[in-house]
Amino acid sequence: TRTALRLPDLRFRHKGILLIGLPFGVEVLFMAVLCMLLAQANSEVERQAFSREVVVDAMKVSQTSLDASFLTSIYAAYPEAEIKDAYYLESASLKTHMASLLKRVSDDAARLKSVQSMAEALTKISALDLTVMQRGWSSDSFSKLVFNPQQAEVSFKYRQQLTKAVETLSAHENALQSQFHRQLTEQIDNIGQVLALGLAVNISIAVFLAIFLSRNITKRINNVIANAEQLLNGKPLLLPMRSSDEIGELDLVFHSTANAIFEEHQLKQRLIAIAGHELR
Repeated sequence: TRTALRLPDLRFRHKGILLIGLPFGVEVLFMAVLCMLLAQANSEVERQAFSREVVVDAMKVSQTSLDASFLTSIYAAYPEAEIKDAYYLESASLKTHMASLLKRVSDDAARLKSVQSMAEALTKISALDLTVMQRGWSSDSFSKLVFNPQQAEVSFKYRQQLTKAVETLSAHENALQSQFHRQLTEQIDNIGQVLALGLAVNISIAVFLAIFLSRNITKRINNVIANAEQLLNGKPLLLPMRSSDEIGELDLVFHSTANAIFEEHQLKQRLIAIAGHELR
């Protein structure tokens, strides 16, 4: 009949492997959990950095649009080629920033809505600026630009739309960054807790195994010593150990040797008794 394997039945080398391997296995498990938490924390950091980049791009778009409109106003008064070239450079930069921003937020509906509103306002503002740049300078065109309430109202309307869209996007990103910061703080706290728990569990397992194995080994070695004293004093031995490790085998060999000595002693006593009987 097969019996369940008990810890005392393990060979010494297996006990050594258990003493080292079990805490190591637990450590590997905790390291896997720690790696998962670190990956989540890294994800939160990346999301927070992405949110900041979105805000920076939106601010760049707004500032570049203001610079382009400012160059348009200057060109209306001082139609120099350098100013016109600077305007077209700003316009190209504005398109680049806008395309980058649209690409960044293409997978997020809430962000995309604000950015599309920005793009719509910029299209209108750029069209007004481009009209001035392409019209060329004259006292009439300058007066129309400066003193035209309707054009100023339209430009102000789209500028407001752009500003509102940037503010909406910034508020949304600030809320996300606060959320990411809270989640990152929680992940850092979790990492600290996992490290502390892993250390405590590993130490507990190692100490428990060391104490249990040392007590078990010491107790059974003491049994072997007691059996040696019993044999020396001619007293009955303690019951054999129920163990198959090296100490259990030693105890078994000791009992077999003691039984052989006892049988030899009894045989000797019988021979002496027979000899004494014959002599009489």
